Amino acid sequence: MKINFPNYVEMLKLPTTKSLYPLFEAVSNSIDAIEEGEISDGLIVITLERVPQGLLIEEGEENRELLPIQNIIVEDNGIGFIEANFSAFSELNTVVKKNRGGKGVGRVAWLKVFDFAEIQSVYSVNGNKQRGYRHFKFVCNEDAIEIIKNDYAEQNAQMRTTVYLVNCKNEYQEVMPRKRSIIAQDLVIQFLPYFMVGSMPGIVIKEDGLEEIDLWTVFESYISDKGKRERFVIANNEFNITHTKTKYHSQRNKEHRIYYAAHGRVVETHPISSDNIAHLPSKLQIDEEEYVYVGYVESNFLDQNVNQSRYTFDIPDSTEGDALFEQVDWKAIEENVNTSVGAYLGDYLEEARKDKDEKIKKYINDKAPNYSYIYTQHKDEVDKIPYRSIEKGNIGQELAKIHMQLRERFTEEAEKVLNIPDDQINSTAEYKEKLNTLLEQLNPTGKADLAEYIIHRKTILHLLQRSLKIGDDKQFQREDVIHSYDLLEKM
Repeated sequence: MKINFPNYVEMLKLPTTKSLYPLFEAVSNSIDAIEEGEISDGLIVITLERVPQGLLIEEGEENRELLPIQNIIVEDNGIGFIEANFSAFSELNTVVKKNRGGKGVGRVAWLKVFDFAEIQSVYSVNGNKQRGYRHFKFVCNEDAIEIIKNDYAEQNAQMRTTVYLVNCKNEYQEVMPRKRSIIAQDLVIQFLPYFMVGSMPGIVIKEDGLEEIDLWTVFESYISDKGKRERFVIANNEFNITHTKTKYHSQRNKEHRIYYAAHGRVVETHPISSDNIAHLPSKLQIDEEEYVYVGYVESNFLDQNVNQSRYTFDIPDSTEGDALFEQVDWKAIEENVNTSVGAYLGDYLEEARKDKDEKIKKYINDKAPNYSYIYTQHKDEVDKIPYRSIEKGNIGQELAKIHMQLRERFTEEAEKVLNIPDDQINSTAEYKEKLNTLLEQLNPTGKADLAEYIIHRKTILHLLQRSLKIGDDKQFQREDVIHSYDLLEKM
């Protein structure tokens, strides 16, 4: 069966937000090549080339980084394009890297984002000192591989492979990060497992005329510790989560998040906040520096359910209601993740809880004593206030929201009592008990503001009117009922 390769490339789904994906793919291939060649001093060099327009190099690094990136070059000293590797590269949807999570389409993303790729490789022939040399282009044509040169290289020449990703397409170029520090950080995040376990080769970013960036240095400065690893199980599927904390940055690293990975590569990123985990502050204070939480989740289940393009997972949001068998869904995964994160950050959450509690009490005492009933009688609702609302100074809005919810809840309960048919009330005592229960709820809320007081007054009158119709001996019970409504004296 013949494949229309240009159409295959066009149909590949790759959001513009994934503009660095081709770089990640090239680096991943370099890691594999270094591992396969058992290179002890493995090194990956990434070189950035920008659009040559507008600004001069002499105008400095800050100005240069305003220019978009045009080409990316990735070079490594791994095993190179030996015959087996070149054959696999030439085969679409190859299964050579299946055990590493490879879908055989990663390199196709090079042509989705860039006009073409050009590869040069010096490799070992049959594992001996003889060296081979390949030079070819990877293009979006029916014949995707254009051989430029295939020959022998000088004996004992250093093995080296260079991938040139040429002419970034406009739609991806516009959103691709331009600052080298951001690209370095994204690379550290993408390959965090390799850094965490120490299996990442040396890796640097270079740009002509600028100081190179060592990604191991970025990694060491980026995190507060090497991470704590925990596990949880859903429907007999084991998940591992690595907890760590990374330095806060107001532009690039400003929120807590979870990375979900497949085969050692980040696929999806999910933010977390005090909406997900009670009392989670927006920043964690450690030794006078600010950090944010970062979690990294891995599982064979995630490996098996990553989609073909490896930028998302084929996992349902929820399988609730499926009584046939237990399944794994995002709801269950995130519930377990949030529980694990909450335990890991327990000390920070407790400190934030106390801080929130003190600030709410102070606000009520100083500015809104009419909401004191919320704190004393509905503390469970107060505890649900997200800590980020406290940080933003929205205590008043949150208390007003709770007040409105309580008022609506009371109104619903009042409607139920007021609409009880007379023939369903067995005695005055029973009805009085229902009224007293209702009034216990109404008393604090009735004091909250003038509008509530008016509703309170009208409700009491309505209750009295109904009560005067009720009596076990068909006699009015006015005085007995009236004395039980201690709020009448305030009307």
